[in-house]
Amino acid sequence: MDFFDSFQFLNAHPIFSDAFSYCLDVDVVKVDPETNQIEEDEARNTKVQVWLECGPADFDEYGNVHAIHDVSLDCGGDSFEDAIIQLAQLVEKKYGGPDTPMYMALMKELTCRKPLIVPRAVISSEYPFDDDDDEFPFEENHNYEWPFDDPEDVWQ
Repeated sequence: MDFFDSFQFLNAHPIFSDAFSYCLDVDVVKVDPETNQIEEDEARNTKVQVWLECGPADFDEYGNVHAIHDVSLDCGGDSFEDAIIQLAQLVEKKYGGPDTPMYMALMKELTCRKPLIVPRAVISSEYPFDDDDDEFPFEENHNYEWPFDDPEDVWQ
């Protein structure tokens, strides 16, 4: 895979639940060109590398995304492009590619578990109550699933 294909693969992979950018931590460092490690003697650290940490997305009860750091996906390269290509290879090896049973199982799980974070009506002009109204039409601590059989049911 080239950089473009690698990045698209990562963006679409079900372990990231459409939240790849939230699951990726990028660090630009200087390392010793002979060891590819950060040495205590900073004068030896002259080569720039991009290091990536990543892991599957996890959502809390409020729909906020959190990355679970998977150390087996830690990687790096001499450029961002090289590091992304390496990350895509590691993700494919561990979590499968589009034609693998693991990938398909993850896709099925992803489509079955996506919680409702913000209903469409809340962000549309059809907001069902006035700003002055303190009543919110959702039941507290209720896990609403999207899509509803009838989107109007949520407001009843």
